[in-house]
Amino acid sequence: MNHITLIGRFVADPAISATTTGKQLCRFVLAVNRPHTKDTADFFDMIAWEHTGLFISKHFKNGQRVAVSGYLINHKYTDKEGNKRKLAEVIVKDVYFADAVPAKTLPDNSEVTYGGDYGISDEEFMEMTIPI
Repeated sequence: MNHITLIGRFVADPAISATTTGKQLCRFVLAVNRPHTKDTADFFDMIAWEHTGLFISKHFKNGQRVAVSGYLINHKYTDKEGNKRKLAEVIVKDVYFADAVPAKTLPDNSEVTYGGDYGISDEEFMEMTIPI
């Protein structure tokens, strides 16, 4: 079974682009701390296609913490100097917010709302908690 789940932080803002056939994708790098070590991280190349990629590019930014799940693919290629290379990438299928929503000071009898700190409506926030 090829399945990977990671929790990490965006190294840079995710960027959306398109293939030559017009299919949209989002590429980004995720820094994931190694277990049982301090200040050591691994960096994973990630690809999210179509709706998942659009969602990521719209709602996440550099430094933000995210949980992703998907599968791993490997590429073999020859670089410009003729050296044989290998590249592993994670294809993202599901994405979840992993940062805690900052606590707000609310007056008595106030309704708690979610998503305000991300500049989105409560309805959009609730839709994001369901796997894409």
